[in-house]
Amino acid sequence: MSVEEEKYTELERRVEKPSPKGIEERRLSRAFQLIRNISSTLDSAIGDKDPSYAILVSILSPYGLGLSGVLCFAFDEKSGSLRGHLGFTPYGKKDFLTLRRGIIRKYRKRIVSCALNPFVENSFIEPGYLNLVEMFESVREQTFYHLGETTKRIRTISIAFPEKGDTHKKDMVALACEQKRVLRVRKEDVQRELPEQLVDLLDEEFVIIPLCHNHHIYYVIFADKKYQQLGFMPIDFLQLEWFRSHTSLLLRNSKLIDDLRSAYEEIKNIDTLKTNFLSVISHELRTPLTSIYGFLELLITGKAGELSPTQRQLLDRIDQNTNKLINKVNDLIELAHFETEGIEHPELSAVDPLAVVMNTFSQLEPRARAKKVVTEPVIKTEIPPILANENALERIFYHLLDNAIKFSPPESKVVAELEHQNNQVMISFIDKGAGIPPEQLQRVFDYFYQLEEPMTRTYEGMGVGLTLTRLLLKATGGQLEVESQPNQGSRFTVIYPVVSK
Repeated sequence: MSVEEEKYTELERRVEKPSPKGIEERRLSRAFQLIRNISSTLDSAIGDKDPSYAILVSILSPYGLGLSGVLCFAFDEKSGSLRGHLGFTPYGKKDFLTLRRGIIRKYRKRIVSCALNPFVENSFIEPGYLNLVEMFESVREQTFYHLGETTKRIRTISIAFPEKGDTHKKDMVALACEQKRVLRVRKEDVQRELPEQLVDLLDEEFVIIPLCHNHHIYYVIFADKKYQQLGFMPIDFLQLEWFRSHTSLLLRNSKLIDDLRSAYEEIKNIDTLKTNFLSVISHELRTPLTSIYGFLELLITGKAGELSPTQRQLLDRIDQNTNKLINKVNDLIELAHFETEGIEHPELSAVDPLAVVMNTFSQLEPRARAKKVVTEPVIKTEIPPILANENALERIFYHLLDNAIKFSPPESKVVAELEHQNNQVMISFIDKGAGIPPEQLQRVFDYFYQLEEPMTRTYEGMGVGLTLTRLLLKATGGQLEVESQPNQGSRFTVIYPVVSK
């Protein structure tokens, strides 16, 4: 006997020695180890496209359920029947025992290697969770335990289910699926119900294990204990029922995850289509708008002839609405660019925020005047230059001030408050408008989000201004804080760092 075998014999004696609490405790410990082994194996494989191999190995392995032969039938939704999918059967008792002993020998070597590890205390008793598939594969080639031929044979077999509403007596397979429990079956009782090719592969006594959840059937397993001294015991059915329930739940969760993944991919594809649509439409709109604006300038400046006061007034209104439409198209193009190209970080430099605020006031002065809204700056401290991008800052202030005016009631006031604190400049746009409900405060930055229902809303706009504001701030290192109460108004505060001296 080698040194390693002597060490194993001693370890085996210590492991197998019954505890003071008796053999029942040892059996319970083995049952827990079995559950951990199967759970570990299935958890690592259940997300695969076809987890049936791991399921079958968990049934066959002596450190799993320890059965002899197993045949797996998958449910075909199109035909509503079970079709042979995968199977393991031994050629004979010698083949069965060779595989079993090979797996046990592999496990014993693992125990010894764990026990000889000085950094793992008591690891020979608890050698961790087993991946039953890896252990099975490492020894299966040493035996004639057959996979290919059995699988080839059962894939020609189909088991029909009774049609829905059929009140006639159901066969054992349909009954097991309906009752969602493991059924113990004798071959002589089902010879007329099951195909002859299937019955020939099974022992005189076998079990039917339905892996299903609610009304969805995943697999139906046929398994036996052929070539084993003892038949099915009560403890076997407790373990089989746990296995059926646990595996069915894992399969259901796996299907839900696959459905979620498919839905996510579909949403991504729709989102990509939306982005491409925005980009194409926006560019197609901008080209004729640019032409219209150019000819409009010729008319307004009188280069195409003298204008009467009424004509000039009408052209001025057309000019305002053309500019508004151009701005909307530019917003869509910018949004599509962010979606397709990602956030690009523009060059930052020293920018005077007060000058940008005053420029924004002048741009939106016609709109404020039309609503009889007063806009004014409030400078609370001396305002130093900030580290930002001037073009991006103009866009940010434009969207925030435009929103503040849009949602303010007539004859109210919108304030731009500037303050320097702790090496930061805060620019707040404050209105006394409709406000934002707390549950919608974060959603206002979503693409095309509107506070009102599309068919009943009273405020114009596409719902992209705040989205672009958030993206521009992220690209230029700024921050945004929002305070709002329904019917009391809102305060949007932009924060940028001061330029270092």
